[in-house]
Amino acid sequence: LGDLAGAVAELERARHGARGRRLDPALAFTLGCVHAHRRAWGEAVTAFDEARADGHAPADTDLYTAVACHHLGDQARAHRLLDGLGEADATRDDPRRHYALGALSAAEGDWGAAGVAFSHALTLAPDHREARIGLGVALEHAGRAGEAADSYERVLDTGPGEPWLRTRRAACSLLAGRPEPDGDGPGSGELAC
Repeated sequence: LGDLAGAVAELERARHGARGRRLDPALAFTLGCVHAHRRAWGEAVTAFDEARADGHAPADTDLYTAVACHHLGDQARAHRLLDGLGEADATRDDPRRHYALGALSAAEGDWGAAGVAFSHALTLAPDHREARIGLGVALEHAGRAGEAADSYERVLDTGPGEPWLRTRRAACSLLAGRPEPDGDGPGSGELAC
């Protein structure tokens, strides 16, 4: 979707062409995804709710709605949606669900619950980069700097990583009393905060 404005306009034309009928759930879901990509969270929730209205919404609708609700600040609805996903066999072990629960818990400052959710996401999808970073942050907040450094190191093992991630890894290593890994951090030409 290189032309998001064009995609939104086309989907809105389809919506208005329905003339009193609901938009096809798959099209409403797509419209919600485009709005979410644009970070138009309120419009995304409206489209996802429209997709869900007749009971035939695509499988990921509740997950995407929960993420949009989280960005809108409606944590209670986001939790209700994600908890409902946990009751459905098909999504109980979806790493995206557990990552979203971790992100919600982190946003609420519940770092213990965030760490558990991120860990569960990683059990299901060991290469889930965002869950690995989230786990590192949760471990930092729990005062477990060495484990946080290990989590960041695993992310950095998959690619060069962002400078802030290398700096966080270095800071956690120092807090844990570990030497700098291969001179890749503060004191090696990289600025630390």
